[in-house]
Amino acid sequence: MKTTPQLTVTQFIRGKRSRVFEAWLKPELVMQWFSPEALTRLSFRTDAKVGGSYVHVMRSPDGTEYTTVGEYLEIVEHEKIVFTWGKEGSADSVVTVLLEDESDGTLVTLTHAKLPEDLVSGHVAGWESALRNLEKFFLRG
Repeated sequence: MKTTPQLTVTQFIRGKRSRVFEAWLKPELVMQWFSPEALTRLSFRTDAKVGGSYVHVMRSPDGTEYTTVGEYLEIVEHEKIVFTWGKEGSADSVVTVLLEDESDGTLVTLTHAKLPEDLVSGHVAGWESALRNLEKFFLRG
């Protein structure tokens, strides 16, 4: 199984950078947006600190449940979140979320590294969809 160096997606969010940062780490906020658009968010448990872990459970329209787990590797308040991503026992890929002030909002740049090549296109679509959900969450106010 070959791995690719990384994939990168960006999304402009009409929200303050501090609030966008919180939306990635606070379970009550995460549950309002963090999934691709077609999936239903079932639960999100986290210990949002370096070395802490998270467990995220989603369900597809056909009833299939997806559980993603990982560990926080780096958290720079209002600027950067780095965490591993995968299934229980194989959270080997790494997601980096960078937040930058841009005009009247925040530019989110998400990089997903060490992802098996055969999973890249699906993850690009999934992350783009999830970031659209984040954008919608902030548009709702």
